[in-house]
Amino acid sequence: MKNIKSIIIIGYCLINVISYFTLIETNNYGNTLNNISISLTHSELFLFLIMSVLSYSVFFIYRDIKYYECVQVSTSRIIDVFFAFVLSYNIFVFYILGIGRAGTSTSDIGFLQNILPVFQSTLIYYAVVRKNIRKMQVALLISASIFILLKGWSSHLFIITVAELLYRYRNQRINFTKKLLLVILLPIFIVLFFYVYKLKYYFRSGVMFDIPFFIYFEYVISRLSQISNIAYLYEIRDAFHKIIIENGEGGEFFIKEFLLALIPKSFLGINDYRPLDNLFGINFINSELDNAGFAITVPGLFVISSTFGLLSVLCCFFFILLITKFLYHVFSKNYGSAGAAMAISILLYFNYSGSLKEIALSLFAFFLFKLLSIFQYNFRKIMKIS
Repeated sequence: MKNIKSIIIIGYCLINVISYFTLIETNNYGNTLNNISISLTHSELFLFLIMSVLSYSVFFIYRDIKYYECVQVSTSRIIDVFFAFVLSYNIFVFYILGIGRAGTSTSDIGFLQNILPVFQSTLIYYAVVRKNIRKMQVALLISASIFILLKGWSSHLFIITVAELLYRYRNQRINFTKKLLLVILLPIFIVLFFYVYKLKYYFRSGVMFDIPFFIYFEYVISRLSQISNIAYLYEIRDAFHKIIIENGEGGEFFIKEFLLALIPKSFLGINDYRPLDNLFGINFINSELDNAGFAITVPGLFVISSTFGLLSVLCCFFFILLITKFLYHVFSKNYGSAGAAMAISILLYFNYSGSLKEIALSLFAFFLFKLLSIFQYNFRKIMKIS
């Protein structure tokens, strides 16, 4: 285990193993799921541990990040100008129109924040500029990261951190000294993120919660592990199935979830649409958190689709395979090793969150940057001809 990607994947698997024994010991799903009691047997929980480990093991088949080292990534000032515009636009939408705070309701014009999604654009911008990054680009990335944190999100910091580890150590064998350094840095990162976590909820609610560190640590473990969410979704799968049916959806619910992330729902006359993670939260975890979302996880999507039959499970599997492989392909082919590192980091997070919206918006942000590159290339050709 001398490859950084392998170490990170094994780390995710070990966290799920720790969470498995914690679930058995406490007999509840932990504070992220409101300490709901477990009704499953130990053998059933072990089955979901296997599902979780298998879902992360899939990442071993992805090509090594260093394979894309030879990809040429062309950057120019126009990329920086465009990203600065995206950031400025979102700052305007957030502070002037009051749209985009995490954990709050969305208005009929809430789609304005998805026209130029700052979260996903920040991840793309990192992949574009990382190879030959300049101080100004670092400043833009830091500014965007702080702004997203002010909106009440923090997962982007985790995604960028994992991507940076994957990229920085892509060509290196991780010897004992570096493994020891990673072991030392991990608790430091957890402590630092403790304060980021408190800030996130301060920006969301305006109240600085006094959270004991050990409760936070339990939260971190449960946030990085899938097993509790998968197991609880299995418990309430029939009730969840009924809610999806009542919303007028069927076995293709995952396709609708993906597409509606890109289409302004108010244009379609859909004024009270709730994504899967929100339905999960308000119906089965805490009804008072009206606009919060709780991780569905990728295995959880399969659990839900299983209630619609084998055909739905197969369609869900191939649909997720299609969009994730496509994301990894376009990121790595266009942005080289930095793009491959960012793609794996995004997909690792997606494996936990199960948020098809995040994949849809990541691909949308990619196409925005791609269109900009095509325009720039053709503009240069026209200028040379003239």
